[in-house]
Amino acid sequence: MTNGPGTRPRNCWAGNASLAAHEHQPLAAPPLLGDVGLPPLPGGADQALWPALLTLAERLPVDHAVIGGIMVYLHGTVAGRAPARVTSDVDVLCDVEVMPSSLRDTVAVLTELGYRIDPASPLESSHRYLGPGGEQVDVLAPAKVRPPPDLITTPPGRTIEVPGGKPALRHRVVIRASYEGRTGHLVVPDLARALMLKAAAYAEQHRKSPAKAFHSKHLQDITFLVSLIDDLDQVLADLGTAPPDGHLALAAVLDDTGHHAWTAAGDASEDARLVWDALRHSDTVLPKQLGKRPHQRA
Repeated sequence: MTNGPGTRPRNCWAGNASLAAHEHQPLAAPPLLGDVGLPPLPGGADQALWPALLTLAERLPVDHAVIGGIMVYLHGTVAGRAPARVTSDVDVLCDVEVMPSSLRDTVAVLTELGYRIDPASPLESSHRYLGPGGEQVDVLAPAKVRPPPDLITTPPGRTIEVPGGKPALRHRVVIRASYEGRTGHLVVPDLARALMLKAAAYAEQHRKSPAKAFHSKHLQDITFLVSLIDDLDQVLADLGTAPPDGHLALAAVLDDTGHHAWTAAGDASEDARLVWDALRHSDTVLPKQLGKRPHQRA
């Protein structure tokens, strides 16, 4: 990994097969998903976002994952596709279950890099940090960790917990990304867990505000991620045994093939609807013309 000017490497992935020394507990390195060149973004947003993301990859504790819109964008980049929705906010999920100090260590890194807690943050959701160049990083923890972890970020503030965060941290992949001569190893949940995260995020949004949830960015992200699936059987295997109401039931609103969120899949929307139906209902057989999307369940 190439270090940026003025930075020093902290716990980082050394290639895709080994893990740099970890002072608390060794973790198996996630598998390599692919190599990408991080592309230009509208309005020149890439000039701030990608260097900041690569620096975070070098400096943050190894037991983290990038989630949210950047996760979606990176999965698309590996597949040679770009979502219509581009975000400049970086969401970092810290594995407080494996490494209880993960939140504190992440905040310490951000502080060293010149980030400060968003002054508008309430104490119960003090998770947003603003960088010196306008960067924004949300520091998050997985939900349902037992015993309850220390969620303190910048005292006395606490972060928020992410539904679906635990399985997302257990099933991560590495994307080797390059931008203007720098290369870093970006860690994200695999595609199945990315879908689970987004479905859970939509359900939480719907619980709080059903009206806003109808136009949810999370639904758009789900349809785009579904359009990236080229091995349906693998994703189904990763999702595990289907519950009685089917996989990804938290986003069952997308069973309506006329839902406007399907436009986020772009030209692949028709195929993506068929793949979604196969994800939701295990007795669905995909048409042969979907090519690399095999589904043998009948």
